[in-house]
Amino acid sequence: MNNSSKKSYESMVKEIREKLAILLLDSFDRLPEDFKKLDPKDRITSLTQLSRYVLPSLQSVDVTPKVDQSEEFEEKIKEINKYMQTLNDKPKYSEHPAYNRLGKLKI
Repeated sequence: MNNSSKKSYESMVKEIREKLAILLLDSFDRLPEDFKKLDPKDRITSLTQLSRYVLPSLQSVDVTPKVDQSEEFEEKIKEINKYMQTLNDKPKYSEHPAYNRLGKLKI
């Protein structure tokens, strides 16, 4: 497309948009009445199509977890596991030598 035909195309598109805007403005007051005349199925279809111009479109969301497999991540996991093991190795309160002397805790 050369420059002159590109300008011609752009001016044609601009003119069509302006005419459509005028048409929409002229028929805006009649829209509620026209919608009432539509069948329910056609009314829903029309509202759905028009809503695209008013409501923001939604995008799908990826909920797949992304796991960092770096060495740093692996080291942190090892540290946590080691710490958890030390907790498991500690005697429980009921196994502590002072338990018999103190008795059950009343909370």
